[in-house]
Amino acid sequence: MTAIITSIILVAVIGIAILFSYMNRRKKVQQKLSLLNDYANKQGFKISESEIIKNNIIGIDTQTKIVFLMNTKKNTKETIDLQKVQRSGIEEKGRSVNVSGGSQRVVDTMSLTFYMKESEKGKISFEFYNEQDGDFQLSGEHEFLEKWSAKINALIAGMKS
Repeated sequence: MTAIITSIILVAVIGIAILFSYMNRRKKVQQKLSLLNDYANKQGFKISESEIIKNNIIGIDTQTKIVFLMNTKKNTKETIDLQKVQRSGIEEKGRSVNVSGGSQRVVDTMSLTFYMKESEKGKISFEFYNEQDGDFQLSGEHEFLEKWSAKINALIAGMKS
């Protein structure tokens, strides 16, 4: 009988700890999204779609075709007007390292890059992964950037037609 009561109490304590952890994580996500929304609102825009990966937040105002990027760890922000962008893409910088049986490519940095219509403006890159910052392993950044690059390119294509 004592073992059953102890088990019930243990399960309840673990359940409460998991619930608090989830609520804390959810609160941090809301705080980060609030930072991006505030940043956009101060410029007179409204974010209609946004997403977070690690310390990076991306959002877009689909009405005005403005993309907002923010890194909460480095406190960097970028606003991109898609009417001035030819296309977006993923830019990876890396190196080859020797491993047993050959070589392997290691990604050092990964950015979402906006190629501007005016060639003298070149490109604008916003870094989402940097091994130097202590990110020793990619965890979904490539897929995240592929998804957002495709969304952005679809919006740009829609403006051309």
